[in-house]
Amino acid sequence: MSSSRWIAILTGIWVALIAAGFLHSGLTDPTGTGFGRGWNILIVFAAWQLAAILMGFAILVFWLVQRRALVPWVKVAGLIAPTVSLGAVVIVAIWIAVA
Repeated sequence: MSSSRWIAILTGIWVALIAAGFLHSGLTDPTGTGFGRGWNILIVFAAWQLAAILMGFAILVFWLVQRRALVPWVKVAGLIAPTVSLGAVVIVAIWIAVA
């Protein structure tokens, strides 16, 4: 399989992880009482997003190793997942710092 195909497959898995985070947390019923009610939903969502962030950085590493062999459209597409993942990390860090 070519490098371009691997990046396309890994990007598809990354999109599936992002979607799974929203779907799984949307279908999960909140548990607990009082202040802690609904934390299980946040933990489920955060776990899927963490998996997506790790996949995004795996795509970046693969892209850096194989970038000379890639088709031009894959050179750009291979950077979308890590860029969005890094943006998510920065947004969460800013959100935590402000809260």
